Amino acid sequence: MGLARGRLEDAGIEIMIKNEFAGTGFPPYNEGAQIWVLHDEDKEVAEKILSNVNKVEISGD
Repeated sequence: MGLARGRLEDAGIEIMIKNEFAGTGFPPYNEGAQIWVLHDEDKEVAEKILSNVNKVEISGD
């Protein structure tokens, strides 16, 4: 969650994290964390950023 938050905030996208510390309790308190984009006009850019968060680039000689 921290990497995604950092990338979005670095891009100037305002977000809200819901259930950030949830996921360890019993139903109905075990929902995972959610990233909410606060401005509709930022949605497409946020989706592009988040689609690249889990991709890893390995470079070598």
